[in-house]
Amino acid sequence: MSRDKVIVVTGTSSGLGKLTAETLAAAGSQVYATMRNSSGSNRNAREALLDAATDSGQKLSVVDMDVTDEQSVGRAITSILAEAGHVDVVVNNAGVMNVGVTEAYTLEAMQRQFEVNFYGPARVNRAVLPHMRERGSGLLIQVSSLAGRLVFPFFGVYSASKFAVEALAESYRHKLSRFGVDSIIVEPGPFWTKLIDRNGDPGSRQHARPPAASHRRRRRLRSRRTQPRGRARPERPARGARVRHDSSGRIEEQQQQNTDDTKEIKQ
Repeated sequence: MSRDKVIVVTGTSSGLGKLTAETLAAAGSQVYATMRNSSGSNRNAREALLDAATDSGQKLSVVDMDVTDEQSVGRAITSILAEAGHVDVVVNNAGVMNVGVTEAYTLEAMQRQFEVNFYGPARVNRAVLPHMRERGSGLLIQVSSLAGRLVFPFFGVYSASKFAVEALAESYRHKLSRFGVDSIIVEPGPFWTKLIDRNGDPGSRQHARPPAASHRRRRRLRSRRTQPRGRARPERPARGARVRHDSSGRIEEQQQQNTDDTKEIKQ
């Protein structure tokens, strides 16, 4: 990537977004790192990014943007275009990861997941695409996940949001390539972030409660694990040995020759 690119990265207060912004700035790009509540709850994250960029002589600015608020997105993109003159790349990284029993999610909880992971990138792309089309160049990078291709237990709603945004990204590519604008998907593997620490409540305790049969099954399994073993486990017979139990339960072994084994198999 050219060193003079103007790049917007969303969700840079921590994790992959923060690392992406720092890496691109270190490579020489002019980076606009966006985060919500940059003067409030994310003030420390904002100052840490700016201090590191200043110390290294990098071109990095922090812009307040809440991807769930269309007006906030519009103000942020407008201010970036006014300052930089253009935007070459948008990295849609902002996201949330809710983990829980899929049935337990209320519609409101599902909507909150989609507001960030699906509608968030859609808002940002809608704000910047008219400029990119007019300029005849641009790149949209959608940070998805392995969960955008595979569904794991308890990640159903999160996966649904990623499946949806990947479909949107592929559709952009089909429609925008003739205007010089490309759209690509990045599917990171396991990566330590604070997403699960910020996991939201599915919303429905009633649906999250396992049935009584499941409770009984768990109790039986726990009981088996905690029961003391009555006697020592017998030694494993040697390979090729004939095993016979006597009346006291002891195991007698008799080594067999290969010919005997063959006869027994034929019998």
